[in-house]
Order: sequence, then C-alpha cells, then structure tokens
Amino acid sequence: MRDSIFKNIIGFFLNRLFILTAVILLLFYILSSKLFQLQIVEGEKIKSELTATIARSIPLQAQRGSIYDRYGRPLAVNQSVYSVKLDPSITMPAKELNKVLLNLSNLLKENGEAYQDDLPITLTRPYEYTFYGENAAAKKTRWLDDMGLLPNNSEEDVTAEEAMDILKERFGLIDKETANYHDYIKEEDARNIVSLRSKMYLVRYYSYNPVLVAQNVCLDTVTRIEEDSEKYRSVFVDKEALRSYPYGKYLSHIVGYVGKISDSDNPEELAKKGYEVSMEIIGKSGIEKSFEENLKGENGKLTVVINAYGRRVDELSESRIDPVVGDNVFLTIDAELQKEAYEILEKQLTDIIISRLESKSSTSFRLTVKELLFSLVKANNISAKDVFQSTPDTVSYTIKELVLSKDEYADPGTTEGQNHINQIISEAIENDELSVKDAILLLFEQGIITGDEDYINDFKNGRISHLSLIIDKLKSGELTPQMTNVDPCTGSLVVVDVNTGDVLAAPTYPTYDSNDFITNMNQVYPKLLNDPTTPLVNRPFSEPRAPGSTFKMVTAIAALETGIIDKNTRILDKVTFTEAGKPYQSSWNKSGEGYINVEQALERSTNYFFYEVSFRMGNAKQNNKMDSINTLNKYMSLLGFDEGTGVEIGELYKAKDPVNMSSLAKKKVVEGEDADWFDGNTIATSIGQFLNAYPSAVMARYTAALATKGTLYDLHLLNRITGSDGTQEYIPVSESLGDEISESTWNTVHSGMRMVINGSKGTARNIFSDFPIDIAGKTGTAEEAKITRPSHTSFAGFAPYEDPEIAIYVSIPFSDTKTVASPSTIVAKDVISAYYKLNKEPEEAAPPNSLTR
Repeated sequence: MRDSIFKNIIGFFLNRLFILTAVILLLFYILSSKLFQLQIVEGEKIKSELTATIARSIPLQAQRGSIYDRYGRPLAVNQSVYSVKLDPSITMPAKELNKVLLNLSNLLKENGEAYQDDLPITLTRPYEYTFYGENAAAKKTRWLDDMGLLPNNSEEDVTAEEAMDILKERFGLIDKETANYHDYIKEEDARNIVSLRSKMYLVRYYSYNPVLVAQNVCLDTVTRIEEDSEKYRSVFVDKEALRSYPYGKYLSHIVGYVGKISDSDNPEELAKKGYEVSMEIIGKSGIEKSFEENLKGENGKLTVVINAYGRRVDELSESRIDPVVGDNVFLTIDAELQKEAYEILEKQLTDIIISRLESKSSTSFRLTVKELLFSLVKANNISAKDVFQSTPDTVSYTIKELVLSKDEYADPGTTEGQNHINQIISEAIENDELSVKDAILLLFEQGIITGDEDYINDFKNGRISHLSLIIDKLKSGELTPQMTNVDPCTGSLVVVDVNTGDVLAAPTYPTYDSNDFITNMNQVYPKLLNDPTTPLVNRPFSEPRAPGSTFKMVTAIAALETGIIDKNTRILDKVTFTEAGKPYQSSWNKSGEGYINVEQALERSTNYFFYEVSFRMGNAKQNNKMDSINTLNKYMSLLGFDEGTGVEIGELYKAKDPVNMSSLAKKKVVEGEDADWFDGNTIATSIGQFLNAYPSAVMARYTAALATKGTLYDLHLLNRITGSDGTQEYIPVSESLGDEISESTWNTVHSGMRMVINGSKGTARNIFSDFPIDIAGKTGTAEEAKITRPSHTSFAGFAPYEDPEIAIYVSIPFSDTKTVASPSTIVAKDVISAYYKLNKEPEEAAPPNSLTR
C-alpha cells in the first residue's frame, strides 16, 4: 500500500504535465521578479535614462532671405519644391534596400530628375576623384576617413577604383563568392546605388535625420512614389525651399551661390555660431557669402523621440521652436541693365570673331575656320567619352581610330585623359590629318551644333561652305565666343551712379549659372576649372588689365596741377620720343598731329604729348627722374588707383599692397628686370602701360571721380536690408579731393574728353555721331606683351556731359584685331543707350508702395 502511494507520488511529480506546469510557474516567477526589479525597484532610474537617450533635437532650418535688385526684381529666392528623401532609420536587408534604391534611381532617370549626387567620384569608369580646389588632397583624406576607407587611420592612398570596389562589396551589390554583381544590378546602376548608400552611411549615427535624394521633382515622380509605398519603402516626398537664381548666368559672380558647409568654410567656427554643420547650407560666394549673417535667418528646433534602433517614433510638438526667416537684401544692381549689358558684350565679341573670319586684310588678325575649330577642340568642348563610345558608322568612330593610332593607351576615363584626347584631335585638325569638314560633322554628332537632315546634307554636299556654317552658328549662339576660345573671348564692364557709388551693372564674360551649383556641384565645378576661358573669374572686380589711353587723364591732371603745362601749352608731336632712351616710344599716328594742347592730345590720344609732359616732370638728365613717377603716383592715389573700390564682394586689391609705381613694384612684377627706375618706365606709365593694370571697377570709380570733379565714392552693391528689425539703408561713403585739383584743371580734362566724342579728330567721333545724349569719354588701346596677339581695347566715359549721372568703363582684352574699330567704345555706346532706353518703349510706371527707391 505504502509502495503504491509512493509510486503514485513519484509518478505525479514525473508527469509531463506537472513538469511543464512547474517550468511555466518558474519562468513566470523569474519574469515577475525581473519586471518587479525593472519597474518598481529601478523604474525611475531606467525611465530617466531612457528619456535622456531617446529625446533628440532636430534643427528646423530657417528659410533664407531673398536678394533683389534695386527695383525689386528677384535675384535669389526660395522656390517651393517637392523633394525626394530617404528615411535611413527604416531598416531592411541590404538586397531589399538596394532594390528600393534601384527602383528610385530608375524612376528619377525616367522622369529626367537630377538627384543630389554628392559622391566625389566620376560618373563612369575608369573612376577618378572629383575633389577640387587648393585643399583637394585634404578633402579626399577626410572623405575616405568618414567612409571608413582608411583602416586604422592610415594615410595610405586609396584610388577611386579601389574605393568603389570596397563600397560595392560593403553595400551588398557584389556577390562575394563570384565577385560579380547580383543579378538585379547592372554596371550603370551600381554607381547611383553606391552614391545613395554612401549618403545613408555618412548619417548612420544620426539615422533620425532624413537624407536628401532629389529636389524640384515633377508631380509624376511624387505621385508614383506615394502610390507605391512598398516599391519605394523608406522613400518619402517632402515640400521645402530650394534656392533659385532667376537671372542665372547674368549675375552669378555678384549674387554668388550657396552650398553645404565644407572644411574650407571653417566649420568649427560656424558650429560655435549655432550652425548645424552636417546639414545647413551657407553662402559660398558673392552677396550670398558677404551677407550670410543677414540672409541665414534663425533656425528653429523640433524634439523627436526615437527608439533603440534610431527610428523616429514621436514628436514633442510642445517643445517646437519655429525658425525665423532671414533678412531680404536689396542691391544697387539694375538686373535688366545687367542682362542687356552682358548680351551686348557677348554680341560684340561674336561680331569681332566673325569679322576676323571674314577679313581678307593682311594687316588684321585674320582667323580661319580651321584655326577656330582647333581652338574649340583644344578648349575641351568635345566629349572624349562620346568619341570613344561611338559606333562604326560615324565620323566620331573614325576620329577614335585616329586617336588610338596616335596613342593606343588613350583613355577618356579621367579628366587628364580627356584633355589628352582633345589635344590629339586638335593637333590632327591643325596638321590636316582631320579635315575641317569632319571636325564640323563631329560637332553635329555631339549635338554642339544642330541642323535638320537637309541642312546637314547641304553641308556634306558642299552647298553650304565651312565658313558660312560656322558664321551661321556663331550668329545663332550655338557657338559662343567662350566655346571658340579665340581672341577675343573675354570682357567686362562696370556702370556706376556717379553721385552715390551705386554699381548699376557689372557683367563679366564668360560666366556660369549659379543654378547649376545647387544640385550638381561635384560634376559642374571641375569642368569650369578646366575651361581655359576661366569663367569663374569675376573680371570686373578681380581681373587687372592695362588701361592704355583711358589713363591719360591722370597724366593730364598731374601736368596741369604741377604747372608743367597749362591748357594753352602746345607741344609739337614728333611721333617718336627719343629723350627717354631706347627702346624709343612712338605715337600711333605716324604722320604726327603738329602742335597740340592737352585737350587736343586727349581728343586724338596722342602718345607723344604725354611722353613729353611726363618727361618734363622729372628725368635722368635733370637728376630728378623720380619726381615724375612720384607725381603720377600722387594723383593716381588721389583718384583711387592704390586701393580697393569698397565693393562688398571679393575684389583684387582689398588685401594687396598699394599699386603705386616704383622700383620695388617693378622688381616684384617684372622678373629679371633691373630694379632701377628709368625714364622709359615713366613715359610708358604715363599712357597707361608698363605696370599699369587694374580691374574695370577701379577704372569705373576713377571715371566717376572725373565726372564729379573730385568726389571719390566707395563703390557698393548694397542698397538696403529689410527684416523684422526694420530697414537698414546704405549710406554712401565718399571723400572729396577738395583743393587738390583746381576747377580749371577739371574743366580742361572734361573739355578734352568731350572732344574725344564730338571733336573733328576725336577717336570716338564716328561711333557716337548723331548720338542724342552729350557724353564725355576716352578710348584706350594697350599693347599685349606677346605681339602675336591683338592689343586690349577699353573705354571710359560719363553721361550726360553737363550733369553726369553715370560712369562706364569697358575692357575687352585682345580685341584690337583691326577688323572692328574701337569695340569697347561700341559696347559702351550700346550700354549707355540701354540705360537711357533709347531704343525701347518706356516701362509701365511702378505701382504705389513698390520696391523702388
């Protein structure tokens, strides 16, 4: 009996149901104990720790203030657009994520959308880095380190090809066993996916922040993403402000552009000022940079709650701080005048090139179609990659074979390789190994010039000549002076209000479009750096050129004020001046002008007169040779030649040594030249040559000082700033030369400049004949050191003559081709006409309370 009871007890405890129940009760006890420990004993501690780790502040970027011209025309504004973004906090297997990104990439490609490609590697193989600028090496090292491509902080170089291979494997694009792409990946898609995955990788520790993929996408893109959330998982559409520049290329150097904060922007200092360095954009150049503090506004803040995986799960709306929009900046620029002036300048450059092509004179700088095509190709306007990807039935394929016959290792995969291929093609044109006809057909095949089938066939069959076709394409604008890279293909001008120092227009040619930098900086900027016409240079403020005879008013003032001459002093023009020693200097008019006074010398631009008066001010024969150049320096300084103009954006002379002429300046500028100062240096200086070289803005400021008879205004671009604190008006800054220059001297110089325009022998009389506005001016021509190139031309003037309102200075390097008379003067005349709207219907009056001042 007892054995039976014992067996029953043992059986009960060994019963599987009992054991299962016991295990469940034990586990329940353990779980209850753990929950008690976590929730009751350590609950408050864990809660506080959890709250501290999941509350994250996300900056709400302030909308940037807008930039307007003097009449309220928008120059830089925020355009409301749809943007495609990725939520990196949504986790999924690599293969699934890659398929989502592939779907997104294909959609963007199908709809012609440009995605934000921040990957600093070229688009196609063989890959190379696209870092640019002085700190390119440091930028590359920083990026490699951020991407984890420098193991153990090694500084060992990693090529772009190696970096791409590592990233493709890291992101699961390549099958490790076969070393090939997975079956759903194609070579042309791989780089796009790597670019997008790299964006996500760089924010891996901040996965609650969205990743921008594309901006300003069309409605079809928005609709398809929102209608198929599974196909585009983790992809969402947001509405935001995109910086837009309505006047694009016309004002790029003045307005500037914005971009992400980089190492060159001193991110540590910006962080101290409250910038979110990893996310924000700042002004990179021009007004955008100079007035960054006004334009940027004040960022807001949003607190979000994220879980342990970094995924956003909630927003704390009660802690939200809304951003404050930035101030609006109004400029002195007249945007329409700027645009017209740019187009006038470009047209004049085009006309000169056409005149060179058409010229049959042996004394002019004639240009052949072959020479133009040689220069165009050498300037890297041809896509070497397209040549190498051409099919056998094209001219491009023939050219590819020609290139490979010259260099079997020619490779279009790098910038250096592309330049090398273009060099081979250009030399083949020069050496008649590639015909002019085939070179033009290459332009058609690459879409650089266009024409329907009949037009192209007429060209092929000789019914349209090479010359006629090229001139036709120059006139239509398909070929531009910038593309030809022949003389002249650059220029600048500045128009200022003589009574305030307002810069009304300051175009530079060639230029770039600031809008291109917003979404595609890494691809666009290197091409601009590689352009031999240097479109990134802000010529009106940063490119010094010899002014030539537009400088002669300085010499006239110095001679009159020192008593070397008076207005009636007459000097015989002997053409060649020998007193200063060899090499002898001569006037341009080889027959001479006879006895002339200073007004006539300005009218006719007679070099000999100014050689003589500058020599009389001091020379070696009288043992006072430095007196002359020191006197010129004095009046150059009074007229603003030894300082910056005051303009708010970057300019050449802001941080430079004074530009006064001296033996020290000579030694710095002319390498190997005797450091001593000679009489020959002085007389060359007196006509605006030798060391004389100034940006157009400096010359425009000097011209305005001439117009006002001695009021030297600082040039400025700022009109006013408006914001929540009210309006800040710019107050003109000026200095008066007072008694330094007499009224009679000013009147004499004005009279001479007026005679340039309407005198019987005035150098600009033909161009300004029948011009309805009385103006004063001075033409200029400055010889280029290389005599194989044309001289520079320039024009300085003000209008109207009796009561000046504006001053203008035009500089067109290498434009004295002997095929067009005084091209800078023609540009000045057309710009003055545009300012006074001589050929236009008057605009409608601005509405009351408009933005005009």
